[in-house]
Amino acid sequence: MRIWIWDWKTENRKLDYSEVIKRMQAIVYMYMLGERSLEIFDKDIPFENICMKFWQPQYKENIITINYSEVIHRNNEKKIKELILRLDNYDFNLDFNIELYRGQCKYCDFACGSHVCDAFMLANIN
Repeated sequence: MRIWIWDWKTENRKLDYSEVIKRMQAIVYMYMLGERSLEIFDKDIPFENICMKFWQPQYKENIITINYSEVIHRNNEKKIKELILRLDNYDFNLDFNIELYRGQCKYCDFACGSHVCDAFMLANIN
């Protein structure tokens, strides 16, 4: 069995392999599939049978494919664990600098469409 993860991208610029392979979305999707294929598909899928494809409608012929492997899986596991450790140890009340993100973070999907994050709201009140 071979598994393809397809991601339809709508960005207005052409993406390339060196960019998409670093995206957390690709790292997490392939890692989770590699870790949980038995639970998801009732089959243990070898890492080499997993790939992720990025497609942009405006660049139809440019399908970017990331082929997975055990080496990539172990590297992704390390990246995910390091990020979790950094987040667990980050003091958002003390260390978060709202000014660094003010221009990029006007809306947040994770705020359920109501407003930007609480940190942004508090910074604008003060």
